Amino acid sequence: MSDFTNFISNLLAKTDIVSLVSRYVSLQKKGGTHWGCCPLHHEKTPSFTVSDSKQLFYCFGCQTGGNAITFLSKIESVESIEAIKMLAESANMKMPERAMLDEIDSSEAKRRKEALKQILKEAAIYYHNNLVQTDNLAGKYLKNRGITPNIIKRFGLGYSKDFSAVINHLENLGHSKQDMRSAGLIGQKADTYYDNFAYRLVVPIIDDKGAVRGFGGRILKDEDFAKYKNSPQNDIFDKSEILFGANLVRKRKQREGLPYVIIVEGYMDAIALHNAGFDMAIASMGTALTARQAKEIKLLLTAPETSPNANKFLCYISFDGDISGQKATIKSLEILAAAGLSVKVISLPDKLDPDDVINKYGAEYYERLRKNALELTEFMLSNAKKDYDLGTPEGKSAYAKTAVNIIKKFDPVKIEEYLKLVQIDTKYPLQVLRTQAELYIQDDEPPVAFQPHENKAKEKQTEAKEFILASIIANKPYAKTRADIPELLGDTHLQRVYNIIVECLKSDIAQGGNGNWTATAWAAFHQLQGGSYSEHEMNTVTRLGSYQHIEGDGAEKYNSIIYSLEMELLDKKITQLTEEFNKTNDYNLLNEIKSLQSKIQELKKQGV
Repeated sequence: MSDFTNFISNLLAKTDIVSLVSRYVSLQKKGGTHWGCCPLHHEKTPSFTVSDSKQLFYCFGCQTGGNAITFLSKIESVESIEAIKMLAESANMKMPERAMLDEIDSSEAKRRKEALKQILKEAAIYYHNNLVQTDNLAGKYLKNRGITPNIIKRFGLGYSKDFSAVINHLENLGHSKQDMRSAGLIGQKADTYYDNFAYRLVVPIIDDKGAVRGFGGRILKDEDFAKYKNSPQNDIFDKSEILFGANLVRKRKQREGLPYVIIVEGYMDAIALHNAGFDMAIASMGTALTARQAKEIKLLLTAPETSPNANKFLCYISFDGDISGQKATIKSLEILAAAGLSVKVISLPDKLDPDDVINKYGAEYYERLRKNALELTEFMLSNAKKDYDLGTPEGKSAYAKTAVNIIKKFDPVKIEEYLKLVQIDTKYPLQVLRTQAELYIQDDEPPVAFQPHENKAKEKQTEAKEFILASIIANKPYAKTRADIPELLGDTHLQRVYNIIVECLKSDIAQGGNGNWTATAWAAFHQLQGGSYSEHEMNTVTRLGSYQHIEGDGAEKYNSIIYSLEMELLDKKITQLTEEFNKTNDYNLLNEIKSLQSKIQELKKQGV
């Protein structure tokens, strides 16, 4: 723990958060704080702050904050460990072995992979120049499909004009045929080497960091060859790990936000959608989505919950309309749902793929399909219905059981809605379906009237409780951790926030500190990210760490709040015990009530 904690502390000390944030957004200094428009939720009125002294950022608009690692992780849509690696590289610091685990390759293996990536990068440039600088079949194909020069440049599309040209080009640059083969670029038959993508339109497969990992190739003539061909699996290319177009979608997110993503099967579908204006499209490389890809999609879609662009992890699946496409859709839906993503399915007509739909019907038609996309459960029910003959009692019964099993996993409100859809299809009474789902949903109760005064009082009480926690983080001499604070807070969320603070303060003590909130505590706080505490809880700690104590925010206010919470807690306990005594006539409870009343009198004598 200590080595990595010290490393994080040193890394943050060497990283100037103002300079880091300034790479992404223009900041203006007012007093001791830098202000700008939040790059995380793309606002127009500045509410994003960066503290030079505390080396923290906080946005009052989307209520997101943290240190340099948190910012880089969010703005680049990467996990914390990747953000740490990026900052460490900028600071010329070597990552500790413990932090690397199995994710860091040996130096030799890493150099080897970088050399293979360099080969692919130079091949991609060569292919691209072939396409744009000469008259060729690939250029004519793209023109016929309406692909613009801007899209050709954006995706780095290229053309392989024969079996040997790229090999000769790369050998002239000093690369060996063996390395080209290891990179998946060329093949070998007997003593002859050949370009795997000869006479094809070449599509570079680029990872989220902008490195070329492989290629896809589309045949341009009606010959007896596979229509599409991908690089073979190797040390730097695994199509189950890569999302085609994710690098471009990440830039789009940084530029203007990301309301949703559209997931398609192949790179030509993604290119066609970008060409039609849907620049949030990504492709799964023709395979069913993996859990790792779902995790990357969630990172791409992560936005502050209170942001105007908050999307609740919304993604659309737009796989081919044929049977295999439907099966891939169902499998992918399950993986995306398990990752916590909100999924809708774009139903395509006539067994077409998205590329065909765009070319045949146009972008406006596809947008209508997107707007009419089915919710995950609706699609699953619609798909399941195809397997049964609802004109027979047996078919209706079997479908009802299948449908109920599909929707049982959702919350009662949605279950009720979907059971009504199943009722329309089967004509079964709703109560029968409810019973089948093992639900006993009561009639709707009248809504409780909104009580603004109670809400305002609750807000003020929450602010008072948060002041206690902010004062502890600020190392105020009158604010110390106490065993009874969780009980005084009462609120589960704030109790967990307090637990985070205590854990971080204990880390400071373990490192030889005095139990104050220091850089060591912030480093320990960062280590807790992605663990058992929610993002909302972690963000609350960050926000409270940015609290500015003003005149009147002193010991008197702190002690007054503690006094009020203690009195409130004692009153609550007395009320509960009194109610219990009225039910049980247990006279032992009277002694407990008397003891609590004595504590109240003591507090009143002591005063605030």
